[in-house]
Amino acid sequence: MKKLLALFLMLTLVFSLTACGSGSTEPETPADGGEEGEKKIKVGAIFNNTYEEFSIKLKAGIEKACAENGYELIEADHNGDNSKGVNDVENMINMKVDCLILWIFSDELYKDVIERAREAGILVLAVDSAIESTEIDGFVTNDHYQVGYDQAEMLAEGIGGEGEVIVITSPPGTCMTERQEGALDCFAKYPGITVFEVYDEGDKGREGYTTTCENAMLAHPDAKALWAVCADNGLGAVAAANSHGDSFKDILICAGDCSNECAAAIKEGTMYCGYSLMPTNLAYQTVGLIERGLNGEKLGQVEFEGAMYTQENIDEFTD
Repeated sequence: MKKLLALFLMLTLVFSLTACGSGSTEPETPADGGEEGEKKIKVGAIFNNTYEEFSIKLKAGIEKACAENGYELIEADHNGDNSKGVNDVENMINMKVDCLILWIFSDELYKDVIERAREAGILVLAVDSAIESTEIDGFVTNDHYQVGYDQAEMLAEGIGGEGEVIVITSPPGTCMTERQEGALDCFAKYPGITVFEVYDEGDKGREGYTTTCENAMLAHPDAKALWAVCADNGLGAVAAANSHGDSFKDILICAGDCSNECAAAIKEGTMYCGYSLMPTNLAYQTVGLIERGLNGEKLGQVEFEGAMYTQENIDEFTD
């Protein structure tokens, strides 16, 4: 009996030593797959749309910058449907993102949900279009008033400070409103310029802008210039002018967002000029604020300049 007990104790000791050594040769794999268990920063990005060239570049820039920084990125596109956009923010809160990047319009509709996000400890950053209905942590943008002003200045000089000018206006409460304010203030300096404001809701894209611009040109056939609030607006104006043969071939068109297509139109002479908002730079600047904000730094508003392009420098266009 004593021999059996001794054998049992010996076997128990052997198994115990084997079990203790079994997990000591390899380190544990972190549950989340990160290095040594470090939690990845989770970023939620919400886009008003992802079909315009500006938004395509903005989205691609955010994706690339997040990947380079090792952030986990979750994206949502509400395609102009703000009720869906609000739900997207709610979903991001439930997914416990660390940061929200918002490219949205009509921000008053998002006020409550943005406040809930910040109460949950989420860093909230806006890009391109301001959020003024409630407090956020940071905002990266161009000076849109100056963008519109510079567009108008270029057109005013192009027509010698005299003549009729069509200005396409947008719904209130967006960055494009700031551009048109800059344009109208600039044109007001020229006593020889008469401005005709023509409203476009902006919800039908380039097709809608084409119709609006065509109607405006037909209503004001002596107009020497057309100020376009964005790239699709400018390209719509070019399409409208081209559809009438030589009737509007001399009208100077300037777009408030120089896309690749706008750059091509400037090269061929169907568009006079365009101001690039540099969306890739916007994206990188915004993502670059995330860790600073999460570390408690006060961010505020960050503005930077884009660039005006004409036939003289269009070969330098990169963004």
